Amino acid sequence: MIRVSMLSGRTDKQKQALVEELTEAFVRTCGGKHDGVWGMIEEVEHAHRGVGGLVSTAG
Repeated sequence: MIRVSMLSGRTDKQKQALVEELTEAFVRTCGGKHDGVWGMIEEVEHAHRGVGGLVSTAG
């Protein structure tokens, strides 16, 4: 399972492309079959992240 946390705002098309690329990279470098690679994307809202000790609401 490959887990990715990223800020929200990407399109479904972008997320699909990311999962495809991660799957290809995993199979190429680690072996296995494509259908054995799981991808999970966790979207984090901008207001739910902090940088330098401050919660950021800016995108």
